[in-house]
Amino acid sequence: MARIRSIKPEFCDSEDTSTLSPLAALTFAGLWNIADDEGRGRFGTILVHGKLHAVRPGVTPTKTKRALDELLKRKLLLVYKTDDGTSFFYIPTFKKHQHPQKPQPSKIPPPPVELLEKYGMSTVPVHSENGPGGEGEGRWRGDVDGGEGGVPT
Repeated sequence: MARIRSIKPEFCDSEDTSTLSPLAALTFAGLWNIADDEGRGRFGTILVHGKLHAVRPGVTPTKTKRALDELLKRKLLLVYKTDDGTSFFYIPTFKKHQHPQKPQPSKIPPPPVELLEKYGMSTVPVHSENGPGGEGEGRWRGDVDGGEGGVPT
């Protein structure tokens, strides 16, 4: 479910975002709207494109993929799959940019610890009310891109 989010004035001069391409910056902010209160959401290039850019003239799924690749390369977005093949995204800096007033626990499993460690993230994201990892605990295949740095289509 989409949520109302805010963009702080610092968004434009933050080290995280000021050097992104315009489409990557718009995609990054748009992902906040489709992420849950812990910065997680369902992922797929076509899914993200459809939710964020489908009616935007000139923005094709290929351009959306390039924007997502840019976010992945900058470690502003992590993508992972569960053993059942479901793809999810996690925004590591979500809590830096967003402060939900009445946060709801995520129903989406957190990214695997191995993926967080691979990208030098020392903290594990907040877990859902179902405990660490929620329903999908211990059933991870790792990052979607196989370590090559690109977004799957």
